[in-house]
Amino acid sequence: MDNGKYNHYQYCEAIARKLKPIQHSEDKKQFFEATEQDELETLEARLSDTSGILFIAIDGSESAFGWKNSDSLMEQPTYKFAIVEKTLSDDSSTIFKAQQHCKAIAMQVIAQMMQDAQDYKAGMELLDPGSFQLKGFGPIGNNYYGILVGFSFDQGINYNINPELWV
Repeated sequence: MDNGKYNHYQYCEAIARKLKPIQHSEDKKQFFEATEQDELETLEARLSDTSGILFIAIDGSESAFGWKNSDSLMEQPTYKFAIVEKTLSDDSSTIFKAQQHCKAIAMQVIAQMMQDAQDYKAGMELLDPGSFQLKGFGPIGNNYYGILVGFSFDQGINYNINPELWV
């Protein structure tokens, strides 16, 4: 995973391969990458021939900044992933069930992330445990609904000026 530095797509794909409800493989595509800027139509086109539970890693290169428990400015890059399940379009009870099922899976992913942060694995050591956010997600693709999970890291900012970038 890139010399201990976090790589969102690699990390999420590894999770999608290990999780029994998803079991992404080369033969059974259940993992997808997206950016915040992706048009939903672009992502939806890639989901058209899928079934089962899907894992979507979203990296929009978002960051927030703060002084959080620090005497230095901290950057807090934000990442997201969605876990979605196919539902019946005219049955709200299937949407609710899919969201509850996907939330249970998402909680397992969060547990794995916390374990990896504790064990300093996969670039997760800077994970901010208080940053997790869960929201309902969907519809996307062919009536997929589920959960969107956001989280961030706390990274110190380098204050050194690069003279090559200044006039």
